[in-house]
Amino acid sequence: MNRSLGWVQGLIAVLLGLAVTGVALASGMDWRYAEPVAALLPGDAMDATATMPPTPSATTTTSSPATTPTALDLEQAQSLYSLYCAVCHGPQGEGTAAAPALNTERIQTMDPEALYRLIAEGVPRTAMQAWLGPLREDEIWALVALLQQGIALNLADITPTPSPAADPLTLGAQLYAQYCASCHGVQGEGTRRAPALNTTAVVTMPSEDLYRIIAEGTPNGMPGWATVLDETGIQALVTYIQSWEGDTSPTTPQRGGPRRGRGRGPWWARPTPTP
Repeated sequence: MNRSLGWVQGLIAVLLGLAVTGVALASGMDWRYAEPVAALLPGDAMDATATMPPTPSATTTTSSPATTPTALDLEQAQSLYSLYCAVCHGPQGEGTAAAPALNTERIQTMDPEALYRLIAEGVPRTAMQAWLGPLREDEIWALVALLQQGIALNLADITPTPSPAADPLTLGAQLYAQYCASCHGVQGEGTRRAPALNTTAVVTMPSEDLYRIIAEGTPNGMPGWATVLDETGIQALVTYIQSWEGDTSPTTPQRGGPRRGRGRGPWWARPTPTP
């Protein structure tokens, strides 16, 4: 009798399970997959989660510096801002198509440690990279002080001008390493922030078109560099990037020597193939 009762109870449980599954299928819900929590949030909440400051890592210092930044620190921060930040955030922090404005009340009143983390660790799923490593901790704190205390300074006036060089290829290499490599890669191989430049499509592009792209930027987020570099500097970049396709001299490299071009960066930066 007990065995019969247990069998009946088991059958009822199975039937209930099938009924629940049938209701789910009839309603069009795919019960095999669960949506990520973020996908169920409203649009505003999704935007907020995408731009939240990253949580502090074990290697990131988030405590404020023991001393208040001096005028010398702020002067150094001005140079750092012009070198690393202005091209995306604007010479005076006004923002560009590539990055938001920094000359806002929100930035000026933000908790300094939170602003430090944003600069040091970057922002996930955006082009804002982590700057702790390329910059020291004290340099990042100086940038924090500049953004929160020195926003009225005319940063455009202190944009560094590259030293002149007689050889456009040498000047182009210097400017590329200074302004382009962090996004496009040391040899133009591209990164998650910007596409590769050592491709046939780029290095064989008409010089005037490549010049215009560098000077004016692109709609998909690359800022124009005409506000940072003069015509000589931009033309030197064009010369350097197009040199990746190969030497412009009429001589041909000997067999076994370095192969030039083929969209793999400067030929002189690649190892010599083994015969």
